Amino acid sequence: MSPTPPARRLRLGMPRRVFSQVLLMQVAIAAGVAVLATGLFLAPLGKQLDNEAMNRALAIAQTTAEQPQIALDLQRTAPTADGPVQKEAERIRMATHAEYIVVMDQHGVRWSHTNVRQIGQVVSTDPKEALAGKQVREIDSGTLGRSARGKVPLRDAHGKIIGAVSVGIKYDGVRSELISAIPGLLAYAG
Repeated sequence: MSPTPPARRLRLGMPRRVFSQVLLMQVAIAAGVAVLATGLFLAPLGKQLDNEAMNRALAIAQTTAEQPQIALDLQRTAPTADGPVQKEAERIRMATHAEYIVVMDQHGVRWSHTNVRQIGQVVSTDPKEALAGKQVREIDSGTLGRSARGKVPLRDAHGKIIGAVSVGIKYDGVRSELISAIPGLLAYAG
């Protein structure tokens, strides 16, 4: 009798090399879909965060401009670091956690600013729209960097425009919220 040959190892299915390539392709496709889905989710989320920051800045500007004492003080005092307009603007800024609240006259001269050396200087961004009676929402750069902004006209007791209020929400804060959401989104997509 002849001895029984040793058992041969049988390969089931595809050779290992083809199996590895298919597996890598599936992983790459899954990762690509996860990144694409995260990107598609982040784009509208970024716009939503921008809008929320601009709306918040606009609401703070509107509330500040509705303070009748600010309009009176703008007409009766001078733009100084310890003036009543600066004090009230800083009080509101601290309470709302805004980056800045700038109250300006009809010529764009600052009556309040977080950097008191800027008081009495002309604003760095164009105030024409707010001084023309329009409300402005934007993301722009100024003396304090990039911020989500809201600008509104400042009116006296008779409704006449005597200046404007500009409020900024630090833009880096908005972007950091978006960036902090990425790991969770990637984990969820994965």
